[in-house]
Amino acid sequence: MRAFLIAVAAFAIASCATTTDSGGSGEVRSITMEDEPCFGFCPVYRITLTPGDAYVLDGQRHTATQGISEGQLQTGAFAAAVQALETANFRSLPEDLTYNNPAACPGPQISDMPHTRVTVEYSNGTHSVHHYHGCSSPDMRGLRETLRGLVEYDTRIRPQN
Repeated sequence: MRAFLIAVAAFAIASCATTTDSGGSGEVRSITMEDEPCFGFCPVYRITLTPGDAYVLDGQRHTATQGISEGQLQTGAFAAAVQALETANFRSLPEDLTYNNPAACPGPQISDMPHTRVTVEYSNGTHSVHHYHGCSSPDMRGLRETLRGLVEYDTRIRPQN
């Protein structure tokens, strides 16, 4: 009986485990991606992903859904998002990947493009990266596109014509 209880306790502890990013920098508690306005009709929104594959979307302008909506993403979406953070070495990216930081975004930049901000809440702090799409940052661009795929951007966020 004692071995059974130990096994049940071990299973319970293991089932509460959450995904961490590389380097032991802490458990990922939430991932928020938001796109800011551009000179045009770019979607303006904020979406937050949490463990359990849940999301909260705030569609602000030029989005398929206006206002706050909540739901579930496909199974494994949060774990895939955490993996994308690891692939992009997210915590090592500078917080400012805009034309305001010439070291991270040397010119010339393409103008009239939107900005994306990705903010990750870890168990030991947060890290946020503000990226202007006109600045070359393959890691951030790849992360943005992966996150868009996981949240089903083309149907959930982008307005249908």
